Amino acid sequence: MTRKPKLNSWWVLGIGLLLSVSLCWGQATVNARFHTYAEMLAEIDSLLAIHSDIMRVDTIGYSQEDTIPIVAVKISDSVELEEDEPSVLYVGQVHAEEILGNEIVMQLMNDILSGRNTPPELYWIRDAEIWIVPSDNPEGLQVVMDGWDDAFRKNKRDNIGDGIFRYIPGRGGDTSGVDPNRNFALNWDRGDTLLQPGSHEIYDYYRGPGPFSESETQALRDFSYQIQPVFSIIYHSSRTGNVSEHVVYAWEWEGRKHPPDFTTINYEGCHVAGMIPKYFEPNNYIPTAGGSRKGVAQDWYYQALGTIQFLIEVGTSNIHPDTASIIEEIVDDNLPAAKYLINRTIGYPGEPQLGMFKGHVTDASTQQPLVAEVRILEAHSRLLHPRMTDPVYGGYYRPMYQGTYTLMFRKEGYQTHVVTRVCNPTSQTTVNVALQPVPMHAISGTIVDLDSGTPLPGIVYIIGEFSDTLDVASGGFSIQKPEGDYSLLVAADLGHMPYYGQLTLNSNRNFCFGLTDDVAVELSDGFESGLGDWTSGGTHNNWGVVSPGLAGGSAVSGSPGGEYHAVEDSWLQVSSAMDFSGYQTAALTFWHTYDFEVDYDSGFVEVSTDQGNSWEVISPGYTEMDRDWWQEWISLDEYAGESSVLLRFHVQADSFVAESGWTIDEVTVIGSDGMSTDVGHRKMPLPYRYALHSPYPNPFNSSVVIPYEIARGGDVSISATNIVGRKVFELRRSHSEAGRYKYVWNGRGDGEIPLSSGIYFITFRAGGFQRTQKALMLK
Repeated sequence: MTRKPKLNSWWVLGIGLLLSVSLCWGQATVNARFHTYAEMLAEIDSLLAIHSDIMRVDTIGYSQEDTIPIVAVKISDSVELEEDEPSVLYVGQVHAEEILGNEIVMQLMNDILSGRNTPPELYWIRDAEIWIVPSDNPEGLQVVMDGWDDAFRKNKRDNIGDGIFRYIPGRGGDTSGVDPNRNFALNWDRGDTLLQPGSHEIYDYYRGPGPFSESETQALRDFSYQIQPVFSIIYHSSRTGNVSEHVVYAWEWEGRKHPPDFTTINYEGCHVAGMIPKYFEPNNYIPTAGGSRKGVAQDWYYQALGTIQFLIEVGTSNIHPDTASIIEEIVDDNLPAAKYLINRTIGYPGEPQLGMFKGHVTDASTQQPLVAEVRILEAHSRLLHPRMTDPVYGGYYRPMYQGTYTLMFRKEGYQTHVVTRVCNPTSQTTVNVALQPVPMHAISGTIVDLDSGTPLPGIVYIIGEFSDTLDVASGGFSIQKPEGDYSLLVAADLGHMPYYGQLTLNSNRNFCFGLTDDVAVELSDGFESGLGDWTSGGTHNNWGVVSPGLAGGSAVSGSPGGEYHAVEDSWLQVSSAMDFSGYQTAALTFWHTYDFEVDYDSGFVEVSTDQGNSWEVISPGYTEMDRDWWQEWISLDEYAGESSVLLRFHVQADSFVAESGWTIDEVTVIGSDGMSTDVGHRKMPLPYRYALHSPYPNPFNSSVVIPYEIARGGDVSISATNIVGRKVFELRRSHSEAGRYKYVWNGRGDGEIPLSSGIYFITFRAGGFQRTQKALMLK
């Protein structure tokens, strides 16, 4: 696949423009050994004239205010092709004043190009794609290099909006600009707001008006999604000296919470740090898991891409050495660590290294590459974005610490494939997988009023291993889904009962969902009058009314003060029980927004039919970060006929990291003595059958709900088998009548023996029926 250079005519005109701007601004106050941006571009241009066969320059974006091109240099043997090779990314600088990194990446570029015909550079160029971004903040760099303010940190965003660049020489007084390393999406909301005072650096850490609001961070984000680097370095320097000569990586939040494959990341960080000597001391750089939850790059790169990125704080608190010899010594000291990452990525012989899983995912029928998710279950979290194969070759690279791992390869339309492999500690381990396609079938239909047949706008939830939510504006919908079992929930406005049912998809299916308007409202609360109809309790109970809510009014929150407690178990319960005895069907809907520590803290909905003595979970666990307002529908059909139904919202937190929690609005419970159904079964209740429905939440942390259905009373068996086929748990229970039931498994084996993280196969047997579903436990 060929990609053309993106510079075109700018490369001819841009250098002259930057040189003229630099001359107009004045003389730099830092040592002349440091490159201005124009000088870096001129040097790159001279190298390109010599090495155009292995070197390419792309424009990946433009600076926020001055629209200065941000360039990336690629070094590779087939430089105009996107090859089936891993990528490594180096960024010289994002903070304007932290310019030592620029010199490191420029020297790294020169070293690779000058050594192109001898090992190891020969092998680097052949087997990797090396990318170098000299500066991701060229407009801030010019402020420093042209003598305006050599302590300037940010870009030049016009925060006031009057076209004036406001800066004050020295630290902290600059009201213009955004800190690029507080503008990445993960934990952006915790960064400094505009003109937020903070010690003597009062305005220097402004996070920007939104995550990725700055064109500089947008450029790095979009470029990095394209190249998917395995390793990366962004160079910094510590102006205070507090973290000088540190190698920082993801992450150690609140002193104890780490990413799921922290063993690998920490090992690599220690190795890189151990290769860089301190300038004044007979020691090496200090490896540090970053504790800042404020939109920093290395955390986002790991979460979004799986890239192991290092923030290297170069040099001492004297971040602008005044002699060329000191600058060059610091550069020389840092180069071996930078070069090690290329060796590590390609598996260069003789280099001390950990293992690497790599391989390709293809279609078993066509042998064509697939864009598929590759999960290493022992290093997986719902906090992480899916680790996808590259779109051209279907390849993947995952550095891992030595050990035995379970790899899951999944893509909608294909059978999920799971293998267990040992990661070789001294070489790369290739795992190629051909996924078997499964038949695809259409689910289509309309939503109408059951009595009049009038089309209704609504929403269709198709729930399975790969779920979909369809907004139906005109009453009609159609989607292709893989063969298998699904749950369906079809909802319209509050004047119609939703439809809930099960679907075994083995052919194209067309439905006409008729929703009955024979509806009674059991509960409706937007919390405009407070919590008079609710009670709350539990540990660290802080439930209270907040504003604004969904539509600008009030809502209820479990943490109205801003954050829930790090250790919490609190609930909000409707005060009076609801009577469902006259209903054939019932449903709950509400709007909510939430922000939880993923995998550890969550909110969920519970129901009790025995005056609150016991509670059943009826919702998935809500455990995402920064989930915006959306509407939830939950079927209460299994409680139809009950005379005393209590409802509550429950928050559990068991960690040392707290987020902003759960906010809920427009809670409504409706019931009906009629049934919404496929019009072909007009107003007829759905018969019970034997079925095992999808366990939830999946993946689960401490417990998983196993829903099932039986067509008549009798004995049932629920068992769990691990990945190697050993039965670790079995439950036998008896039911007197047909119906829908649930069992909550606590993830422990027979005898309450704790089980490890991994895939478990849940098997349900009843009345000659047997069905198995997968559930993933992540501790």
